[in-house]
Amino acid sequence: GIVVTGTWHEAGSPAAYRDLVIGLLGERPWVHPGAVVADGSRIERSAIGAGCRVDAGAVVAGCVLTAGAVAGPGSTLRGCVLAGAVTVAGETITDTLALPGARVPLL
Repeated sequence: GIVVTGTWHEAGSPAAYRDLVIGLLGERPWVHPGAVVADGSRIERSAIGAGCRVDAGAVVAGCVLTAGAVAGPGSTLRGCVLAGAVTVAGETITDTLALPGARVPLL
């Protein structure tokens, strides 16, 4: 076996991955320098990856957005993982894994 002397986190599900990332952030959001965040948007305790966009009027709270994800105008995202080239605009989603072409609840 392998002896691990540091901290180990199990991230074997999308919900566990989200919880791990958000837990490591603490109270502050993290925004990749290659992401675009518009004035008039709000980001709370979330990780926004490279190539992501958060448009004016969007609220992103407790979420992980991976490369290429878009929180469009009027969207509210709470506890979600947006994985890849996914756009959510003008709607509210909570505790959801959004993939290109699919949305599933985070359990």
